[in-house]
Parts: sequence; structure tokens; C-alpha cells
Amino acid sequence: MMITGISLAGLGGTLMAAGTATYLKSPSCDTVVPVTARADDGGGGSLGALSGCGSDAGRHTAGMTLIVAGAIGGAVGIPLAIAGSLREEPVARIVVGPSGAALSWRF
Repeated sequence: MMITGISLAGLGGTLMAAGTATYLKSPSCDTVVPVTARADDGGGGSLGALSGCGSDAGRHTAGMTLIVAGAIGGAVGIPLAIAGSLREEPVARIVVGPSGAALSWRF
């Protein structure tokens, strides 16, 4: 359980870093992108309009998805690592008394 928690926390941190890099490398959502009117609209020139996120809207979504997945991995992995480290190791005990001996195993 501890190894799984450490792995999830490490993977979560890596995903968060990759998501942040992906999100920051994508163009800003408030840039002015020249939009060309289609010929069937009666126009043909450049209109210059605000574009939502340009053609790379998927990068913003992918970056945020990686950040959220990394945060979930860290949120699950850290408690797993802590709980796994608190677990007691198996203990074998031999008790010898006046009437005999006994073997106990605790795990």
C-alpha cells in the first residue's frame, strides 16, 4: 500500500507538471485572430475578431485535464503512502509456559 501511494503521488506530480507546461505553451484565449469571411456570406476580406481560444483550444483542455488528474493522483497517493507506512509488520511470537508452548502470528 505504501509503494502504491508513493507511485501515485509521484505520477500525480509528474502529470501536474506536464499539464502546467501544456497549458502555458498554448496561446492565450483573449488574442485577436483575423477571421476571413466566407465567399457565400457576401464577403471575402479579413474581419479581425476576437477568437475564443484560437485553433489550439484543445491544448487548454488537455493541460487542465492533466493538472486535475495529477491533483487526484496526489490526493489519493499521499494518504495511501501514510497509511501504508503505519501498518505493523507481521510478528511471530513463541510463548513457553509451564504446561506447554504456543505459537502466535499477528499480521
